[in-house]
Amino acid sequence: MNENTSKNINAIEVMHRLDISESTLRRRIGQAIIPKPCYVGNKRYWNEDEIFIHMGW
Repeated sequence: MNENTSKNINAIEVMHRLDISESTLRRRIGQAIIPKPCYVGNKRYWNEDEIFIHMGW
């Protein structure tokens, strides 16, 4: 059985962990430095493992 054990994090947590502002987050998404989020309603979520692997951490 393949379980997804990674955590989904919201935009505020991404900005806090990367120490960036919302405008920088939007710019990095637009430049494909950070992967696009998954939207649930009007909230953005990222897979924790995916974002930090993509950032090279």
